[in-house]
Amino acid sequence: MTGLRLSVVRDAPAVHTGPPRSVLMVLPPDVDAPEVNRLHRFPPQGPALVAAAIARDGFVTRAVDIELSVFRRPPAADPSVLDDDAALGAHLRGDRHPGLEALAADLVDRIEAPGDCDLVAISLDRHTQIRVSALIAVELKRRYGTPSILGGVNARAAHALLTELGALGVDVVTAAATPAEIRYAFGVLRELSPGRLALPVEPITEARDTPADEWPVPDFGIYRLDDYRYDPFAVTPHPFAAYDGSVGGALFLPYHFTFECQYKCTFCQNGGTQGVKSMGRVVRDLAEMSERWGVRDFMLFDTQINLHAVDFSRALIDARLDLHWSDSYRVMPSRDGDLTLMARAGCVGLTLGVESGSEKMLKRMIKGHRPFHATRVIREAHRNEIMVRANLLPCFPGETREDLRDTVEWTRENAFAIDDLAPSSFYLVRESPIGDDPARFGITVRGQRVVDGDYKFRKQLGSLTYDEVGGMTWEERQATLRPAEEMLRQAWREGRGERAVLDSMQPAFIFALRRRFATKDEAYTAALRFTGGPSPVDHPRRDASAAAPRVLSPVDPGDGVTGRFEVALREAMPQLERNLGHSLAGHMVLFDDGDFVCFGGSVGWSDDPSPAPRTLSIDNMLAYRFGETSTRRRVYGRLVPGAALSVSGDELTAAGGAAWSEPLRYGRDFHVLTFGPPRPR
Repeated sequence: MTGLRLSVVRDAPAVHTGPPRSVLMVLPPDVDAPEVNRLHRFPPQGPALVAAAIARDGFVTRAVDIELSVFRRPPAADPSVLDDDAALGAHLRGDRHPGLEALAADLVDRIEAPGDCDLVAISLDRHTQIRVSALIAVELKRRYGTPSILGGVNARAAHALLTELGALGVDVVTAAATPAEIRYAFGVLRELSPGRLALPVEPITEARDTPADEWPVPDFGIYRLDDYRYDPFAVTPHPFAAYDGSVGGALFLPYHFTFECQYKCTFCQNGGTQGVKSMGRVVRDLAEMSERWGVRDFMLFDTQINLHAVDFSRALIDARLDLHWSDSYRVMPSRDGDLTLMARAGCVGLTLGVESGSEKMLKRMIKGHRPFHATRVIREAHRNEIMVRANLLPCFPGETREDLRDTVEWTRENAFAIDDLAPSSFYLVRESPIGDDPARFGITVRGQRVVDGDYKFRKQLGSLTYDEVGGMTWEERQATLRPAEEMLRQAWREGRGERAVLDSMQPAFIFALRRRFATKDEAYTAALRFTGGPSPVDHPRRDASAAAPRVLSPVDPGDGVTGRFEVALREAMPQLERNLGHSLAGHMVLFDDGDFVCFGGSVGWSDDPSPAPRTLSIDNMLAYRFGETSTRRRVYGRLVPGAALSVSGDELTAAGGAAWSEPLRYGRDFHVLTFGPPRPR
């Protein structure tokens, strides 16, 4: 079977004339998935497409979502035993391991009538599911002799691992992606003998195409859809403890109508040619799914829809389907008015690959846009009441601290229009332009990267370590990955203020809020009310001149400094109110030309009679002013959260990786003041 050659390259008509064959579709658990992903789970599209593709060949599919079950009731057996290669390999070869046997029994026992099927199919969505998928398939084979197939985007990695471990019992592991390939793989599986114990095979040795309009409508009827119909606020008790149930629950479904991407960013594995369904077919698909399963919300999984967004929107408007949808959108190309039309057609959410606020880094990534393009598109989406998720890619090879500060600054300035931020530090894969030609991008590949923690879920299996020629070693770059992500998140939170209450704008929140509220302002006012705190309209406006915080330290800064402080504080007040609420306390670096930086953190004061600070530690940027003509605006940009600044010798200088790069003399060029609430009268 490993030498099987395929000659048919187009999907063929159904030829099956025998009795129906039942397929048990298993969605395996992912113990490394973040809780938020499991809490806001929706029915995956992959298994629904497989079920629709093989139905014409006489297969009847039912699905069981073990991921949902495990989230609601974690297994008693320790899943970490799956990481032991020696134990797992021996168990899959027949030398049973007690811990793995207990885990396998727990998972399989969650399946209703597991032996009542002719074939088992396991949907392999992520590399973190490979080991548990093999465990489940082998357990089902041992109990019932059922032929099994593993498929999905990580099938090649699964085939390599199971072959290396010598796993016996998983019959087919396939990267089949088109309906024609899927049908062929299941046809091969149909002919295998029950009880077969051998290494897995991959029957797809040549690409088999299916024209875009011949892709079937996904069959979500394989699921118990009520398991995915929920109210996101009701299942998220923190911070929504005061939620009153006014939004209600609903179901949303995934779908896509384009295939691949016609662009080729340097870090991406996709790119080249994009296929697309006809808009008439797309509208019919959505109408059918909406009617069959009572759904009005669709999360579209296209790589980007820029070239088809206008035609798609017009088709939806003409069909009067009245649906809400979200999708991915590239910053460029985008014409004036496109987003307005998309909003009219029901677009309520867009994910944009902004990646960087540095023009230099965007050129290295071959993104095709500049920072001001991203600003324009995101703000236009915001004006059209479209929820925006911005993807950022810090730590791309060659990125300097100044480049990262540009992205931090861009993020903070546009945070008011960004409803969800997804910073993910760069990881190198071979199947990408930078992986194919690392020398062109100034890196040398060292070897396999070991990922841990949440990176096991967020980064790809098989990513690589590298050194930057004339720049950072891998060890130096690795130390910047998580701090860079957190810097960007913090800048976004600071720019969002109270609206950061929705720290992760999951699709369920987008659809729920926009189903209930017409505008973002109404949606966020309600979300803040659900936390039990006052909504923005309830906040009393503070009179800065009458109730401004007082200077606490130094005790007597002098009339001139105090006067400049009061002027600066009045200017900073809107930002301070947004970021601190009523507890207006913090520190200010006040420059003699009127520029200032307010921050939360600590100040180490000296003990002499005319106190000067020794160090500053900036944990939270609260407010700032850098004049348009001030060189400080470019030199200092935004202070890095967590930065330590030294004031030793009365000079303010860089320390601990902070953004400051030139000395300034305390008392001549700047003062540092600590302020707090006014004294009671």
